[in-house]
Amino acid sequence: MIARMLAAVARRYAARRPPDLIIGTVDNPYVHRWWVIPRNEVCNIYLHLFLRDDDDRALRRRVSAS
Repeated sequence: MIARMLAAVARRYAARRPPDLIIGTVDNPYVHRWWVIPRNEVCNIYLHLFLRDDDDRALRRRVSAS
């Protein structure tokens, strides 16, 4: 129930204005980010909207030197 309420609040917040930051390209954005409170050195609260899956290159296995 709380998760649904928070999701509804987040959707209304995001619909009020364009994102403060778009991560990815304009043609193929990965994340839209809104600053819920003005950015500062003490506390930052962001709202993220993920628009697509991670790039497959980010999922490569790392080879360890064991």
